[in-house]
Amino acid sequence: MIESITGRLVEKLPTSVVIDNSGIGYKAHVPLSTYHKLPEKPKEVTLFTHLVVKEESVALYGFFTLEEREIFWSLTSIAGIGPKGALSILSQITSLRDFKLAIGRGEVNFLTKFSGIGKKTAERIILELKERYKVLEEDQVFFQEKDQIFFEEALMALVSLGFKKNQALIALSKVKENLPQIKNVEEIIRKSLSYL
Repeated sequence: MIESITGRLVEKLPTSVVIDNSGIGYKAHVPLSTYHKLPEKPKEVTLFTHLVVKEESVALYGFFTLEEREIFWSLTSIAGIGPKGALSILSQITSLRDFKLAIGRGEVNFLTKFSGIGKKTAERIILELKERYKVLEEDQVFFQEKDQIFFEEALMALVSLGFKKNQALIALSKVKENLPQIKNVEEIIRKSLSYL
């Protein structure tokens, strides 16, 4: 499993990028949400990745944030939605917060506005993901979004402590998977150190 990739951005298109890492160019399919956050060529960039291996092909998908990748994983876990479909849906999301809220509230009409999501698919998404994104108050979802800022600050702190960026990213991804509620950046750093 390729957890992340860091390197020089040598090609930047709305649907894919190429990152040079130690002389090897890695092509990754990306959603528009990631494309708009990328720096200009040839600056260094880090993408969180997901590798899809099929009998006839191998494809790498890249995301600027852990949250984007988490939603991608959630969508591809649903029968009938493959990686390309999930990427298309992600590209149409203007607010990850609103998307999660819509699922948590069971808003079928909100989801059917997205190209590629019919009523049956929307109902299936809600059925399978509602508990994951169910919230009692909107500020709880907002707090989940703030987690991303905490993780970015923790990454900078770990790198400044002398850890390699790739090592820090892998540790942070493990923390996100195993820590249900984030209180502050210090807690993330402390938990990350146990994986380094």
